[in-house]
Amino acid sequence: MSEERTPEQEERLEKMQATLQKTIDAVPAYNRTHAPLYTDKSFVDPDEEVEPQHFLLREGATEFFPKGELIVVSGKLKHGKTHWCEELACSLLGASRFGYEAVQEHCRVLWIDTEQSRYDAYQLNLKVYETAGIDKTQPRYMRPFLLHAFRGFGVDERLRRIDAYLAQGGIDVLFVDGVADLLVNYNDVNESQSLIMDQLLRWCAEYGCAVVCVMHENKAAEDTALKGHLGTLLGQKLAEQYSVKREDVDGEERGRAVFHIEMSETRSGHRIVPRTAEFDDEGHFAPSRYEPPRYDVEFGRKVRNCFVARQTTSLAPKDLYAELESQYLLKKNGTLQKRISELEGYVFTKVGSNVNTRYILINDGANE
Repeated sequence: MSEERTPEQEERLEKMQATLQKTIDAVPAYNRTHAPLYTDKSFVDPDEEVEPQHFLLREGATEFFPKGELIVVSGKLKHGKTHWCEELACSLLGASRFGYEAVQEHCRVLWIDTEQSRYDAYQLNLKVYETAGIDKTQPRYMRPFLLHAFRGFGVDERLRRIDAYLAQGGIDVLFVDGVADLLVNYNDVNESQSLIMDQLLRWCAEYGCAVVCVMHENKAAEDTALKGHLGTLLGQKLAEQYSVKREDVDGEERGRAVFHIEMSETRSGHRIVPRTAEFDDEGHFAPSRYEPPRYDVEFGRKVRNCFVARQTTSLAPKDLYAELESQYLLKKNGTLQKRISELEGYVFTKVGSNVNTRYILINDGANE
């Protein structure tokens, strides 16, 4: 049984109802039920039946990669973005090397390549066909993976062709590698906004497909923001973002490249486990067993060089800071102090305390 309202609550409710009735009376009877305000397809009614979000991939119990949404794969130049997209495409076709499971049977993928030569696009096509076990003798209209090389087309022609392909129906995922080539200037706010709203998001809504945009990050090593105004606006609209970072392994395994993949953004909250990949003996992008060092190897080398410069195996903290600033222009601050502390036990050991603190070099080249 509901609680009785106080006189003040009753009075407030009566005023609200009276105001609402005035608003209703001001609207002509016909418009109350037929006006675009209430009938446009954009109107969301709490009584309507809306399909739940469909995810196309699964890792264990976690579903991810939403259909009908914008997805971004980002990274620096030549850091493995295309290779990760190749793995995602193979996963969608039921042939994941990373243990992902395709949620939807018979997924159909359209891949638009704007950057590579026709030969390189052909090689990528072969890898997907081989990995996914696609029958090349099938009629083209029956194949689940369709790749188009757009290197020789202008912007308007690229957009026109993609629209025409999607209009034929049946495409579940569109990969655009790279999306910045669908406009003239990715730093133009109006052009970027138009591409996202008039094309990318429209394709998601009108054709019900996921649109995967391959996008460069800014050049600076520590800056992982998406490039240009296009990147900024894409970051506001995306449902998922995968960040790919290449690491060139040093030490005993010099020349080996590994790639770190992380789902850096997700609107749904469904987050998958970060992965490490590398090329196997057959040249395929595959899970890596490489275990990265537990500290910053390059910075550790700089600190070791400070001991060498002083021709000693023992340094006071102030002397180490002096050498780091002299040799590498690194000034003492909270960040530098934290980086140095992370090397303890790997590059040096710390003895003493306060003014008597000393760093003792661990003279073992295997640590690097």
